[in-house]
Amino acid sequence: MKHIRWLNVLFIIIVLISCHKIDQKKFENLHHAIKQIEGSVMAGVNYMKFGELLQNLATELLITKDKVKTKEERDLLELYDKVYDTYKDSYTLWNKKIDWNRVSIDSERDKTEYEYLEHFFIKKYNLDVLDVYKVGKVIYFDSAIQKIWNYASTQYIGKIDSQMKQ
Repeated sequence: MKHIRWLNVLFIIIVLISCHKIDQKKFENLHHAIKQIEGSVMAGVNYMKFGELLQNLATELLITKDKVKTKEERDLLELYDKVYDTYKDSYTLWNKKIDWNRVSIDSERDKTEYEYLEHFFIKKYNLDVLDVYKVGKVIYFDSAIQKIWNYASTQYIGKIDSQMKQ
């Protein structure tokens, strides 16, 4: 009888421990997609390839969302989602770079877009993180994009890596 009680206690402990773990297999493809982008931006990536990698990341996010069950998995998925949003912001800025290519702001439309970008990125990433260099009214997009990529790495990917190692 005593042996059965210990087996019940052991079973409960195993169930409790397994309920709070993250099933890393659910996140493998998503993690691989993040690492592809991270490696590509370090090595040098072009706009079209970055767009493809971002699209792949979005797909893996949707697939993984259907698999998560526990609070811990949802919390981890939220970090991946933040990485995606951050990379997507850099893609938006890169798109503006292509449109403007280090332009001075001349027209009213450009001023409105510039003010939107300035407000949006300064508010979201803070000046300490996204220091949009301005001389008069000129945006240096490359520096801003690099800072956003660095933000994704330092703020989210490091946390993801540590959770995936647990």
